[in-house]
Amino acid sequence: MKLPGQSFSIRQILKDMNQSSESGFLVKPIWITTEEDKIGSSPHYLAEIVIYGGLVIATGFSDITIWLVFGFVVANLTSAAAETQKWYLHKFDNYPRNCCAIIPFVY
Repeated sequence: MKLPGQSFSIRQILKDMNQSSESGFLVKPIWITTEEDKIGSSPHYLAEIVIYGGLVIATGFSDITIWLVFGFVVANLTSAAAETQKWYLHKFDNYPRNCCAIIPFVY
């Protein structure tokens, strides 16, 4: 449901972002931070995998269709996180080199 004026405000924000960058939209990377290190660049992908894992648990581990969907989601989002990580490393000089792509402290 859209509230009156919501569409205008979103367009205004995007317009302002576009004017602040010479080569298109100004994109700032968002990653999970701790005091000592950066630990993940795609936390939203990990959250989605956890949600689908919960669906597998909710079905009692017995529905093959849910297992196949879960496998596809894990493969797709892991691949997308790896590509996002590569893009961040290429695009942003200050991006931490030891930051994990999707699973903190693992990958």
